[in-house]
Amino acid sequence: MTKMGRTTTTLRRAARRLAARPLYSAVIVLTLALGFGANTAVFSVVEGVLLSALPYDAPERLVLVWNQFPETEDRDLRVSRAEMLDLAAEEGLFQGVAGIATGEQNALWTLEADGRTEKTDGAWVTADLFQVLGVEARLGRVSAPEDGVEGRHRVVVLSDGFWRRRFGADSSIVGRTLRIRGVEREVIGVAPPGFDTGWNLAGARSVDYWVARADDPSESRRAWQFVAVARLAPGVDLRVANQRLAALAEGFRDAHPDAYGGRGAYTMTAEPLGERITGEVAGPLRVLMGAVLAILLVACFNVAGLLLVRAEEAERGLAVRSALGASPREVAGPLVAEATLLTAAGAAVGVALAYGAVALFRAANPARLPRIDEVGVDGCVLAFTAAVALGTGLVVALLAGGRAARVQAADVLRSGARGHSGASSGVRLRQALVVGEVAVALALSVAGGLMVRSFVTLASVDPGVRADGVLSMRMDYPTWQFPETPSVLDLHRSVLERVAGVPGVRAAALQHAEHPLRLNGQWYFAAEGAESDPVSTQAMVGIRVVSPDYLDVLGVPLLAGRMFDERDRAGEPLRVLINRTLAERRFPGQDPVGRRLRILNTAREMPPFEIVGVYGDTRNRGLREPPREALLLPFTNPAFAMEWARHMTLQVRTSGPPERLAGPVRAAVATAVPSLVVYDVRTLSDVVADQVATPRLVGGLVGAFAALSLLLAALGIYGITSYGVRRRTRELGVRIALGASAARVRRMVVAQGTRLGLWGLALGLAIAWFANGMLRSALFGVEPTDPLTWAAVSALLLAVVLAASYVPARRASRIEPTEALRTE
Repeated sequence: MTKMGRTTTTLRRAARRLAARPLYSAVIVLTLALGFGANTAVFSVVEGVLLSALPYDAPERLVLVWNQFPETEDRDLRVSRAEMLDLAAEEGLFQGVAGIATGEQNALWTLEADGRTEKTDGAWVTADLFQVLGVEARLGRVSAPEDGVEGRHRVVVLSDGFWRRRFGADSSIVGRTLRIRGVEREVIGVAPPGFDTGWNLAGARSVDYWVARADDPSESRRAWQFVAVARLAPGVDLRVANQRLAALAEGFRDAHPDAYGGRGAYTMTAEPLGERITGEVAGPLRVLMGAVLAILLVACFNVAGLLLVRAEEAERGLAVRSALGASPREVAGPLVAEATLLTAAGAAVGVALAYGAVALFRAANPARLPRIDEVGVDGCVLAFTAAVALGTGLVVALLAGGRAARVQAADVLRSGARGHSGASSGVRLRQALVVGEVAVALALSVAGGLMVRSFVTLASVDPGVRADGVLSMRMDYPTWQFPETPSVLDLHRSVLERVAGVPGVRAAALQHAEHPLRLNGQWYFAAEGAESDPVSTQAMVGIRVVSPDYLDVLGVPLLAGRMFDERDRAGEPLRVLINRTLAERRFPGQDPVGRRLRILNTAREMPPFEIVGVYGDTRNRGLREPPREALLLPFTNPAFAMEWARHMTLQVRTSGPPERLAGPVRAAVATAVPSLVVYDVRTLSDVVADQVATPRLVGGLVGAFAALSLLLAALGIYGITSYGVRRRTRELGVRIALGASAARVRRMVVAQGTRLGLWGLALGLAIAWFANGMLRSALFGVEPTDPLTWAAVSALLLAVVLAASYVPARRASRIEPTEALRTE
């Protein structure tokens, strides 16, 4: 028989033996499938989000460039086109610098095509953006620098997804004219699949199209509206780039002191584009990857222990084969074949589970991950799974097969396979596997406990608003549809009146920010009479344009003074409310009501703002950051923020479930302003929940994996203790016959399992200690060395070990001596 034929025969016989023991086989396959499936699914996410290359030419050379005021809280500020042109002109620093205007400006796009008008998401870009990114069109062409010349700039590039979704992938779209923002624009091309410029930036969405913006030489240097992306020149690394940017910023500050508010506080920095895209989720995903690798390791330990037991049970048959002249390879062959088949079956079932899990994850995207469209079980993921399965199969097969190959036929046959001394090496190996299993389970449980505590801490942060019972929706009044800004304010009043009349509506308010947990506008202010340079020493103040019922609708307390009313209309003095943080920082120990703020660095002089009230802090930069200084402007007299009043968020407090009033409220808005586009309808509770989406997902998954690892560790302790009791039945029977009490027998057996658990506990604590660094960036409000978590997890593990040891110990204490001796 050929070697291939012998291998096939061995595998076929192994399959028959496994089929004869369905429960044993199913347990091993399911255990491995959980390990392989979890690893394959999570690696698919990690590969798609973190590891796969960005869809640009040489993406590792791309950086984002930010303005910074390092002495304040202001980080990652956008840049002006004038600054980008200066950077591009600096020899040997960048090969190109382009910009994209993202965030709130995305809310102002409408598309008129094929007889209908719809809300879309567009973005202004400098005409050289695609050239800097190194992206070619999949259809037609992308914009080029010459498209940024006034008169030639009315061109648009569609995203691949929007082209397919809205125009049915019609190739004749190139050359067509679409009416965007009320202006005719020519479609010059379609971007390649996967191309996106969301980049995980605050307020940025995945856009439907990119519109070239004409360069305006007269534009102010303070028009900081662009996210700047640059390509590093050959030979320039990030460290060198940041050194040169700091020097350039110093020159900008000297040449344009009016734009940067004095000396000593302004600089520029570069950040790798890839790090910005994955920055918030990289840490949690790495923790998740470590967790699933730990689960696979625990599963392998468990399976290896089961196969070693199987090898010991088959010792007599293997010894007979060895005595009849079979080589060690032939003796071990059947067990190696079983291990191989079980591993292959576990990998196959695991991959099938992973396909389903990834499909569900992509559809739900519970953590709002960037690049979610690039997540999938592709060839790279399958290669990873195959490598892991192959390595697992080899280790498990070597453990089981090696044990079989070392069988000493004479010893086994002489002892009748009854607890011969040669089994001691197998016992030690199984004990080592259980110790490793317990150690990994403990380390994973510590990580799970910390992640769960971190999530609970973040979820318990008071956002400063009462989110339950509030419906939220965005409304925009584009200039080309509503040219007169004062008339927009009248339309706002009409909307509020109509919505207030909807049954079930308790109150309604407007604010220009997308939701109360973020700030869409910021500016520099100083207390009137302050002797400091605010740009150098003070942070930017968040600005929110609101209607009079804003605080009542959101449940934010008014701490002093009054809220806006009819006195705060156009033509009256400019009045504001400030939050507690601003009041305490700018007016320490004073009553700020009646004091005045002056706005700085504006293109035109403005009178001071009178403070008429102080309101409670809200987490206006997300739940992870403390409240930032902020003020409220009345939408009836928004001063320099008049244009912001064109795009407002309607928030409605309801007397019942807010989602049930979405239809009636939208109908009321349509009655007030028929042509108004309403979108992004959701509850404020969902907005708050989105703030903890990633910690909730990662904490839940790591916690579930930790629970599974504890279960597998308990099964390992139970298995080795039960097997030990079975092998020592005769010994235990003799002990009982000689007068050993049931309690003493139980203590002896429990001590065996507990000893292994304590060794595993010590090793696991050491592993968890060295793994702390990976957890730190993913935690909130909890230290990686949190003693409460470590103590609780250790106590839980010991309880699990004692419980897993007690069950076989109780059975051992009930052994009948006569029955034990008779079976021997």
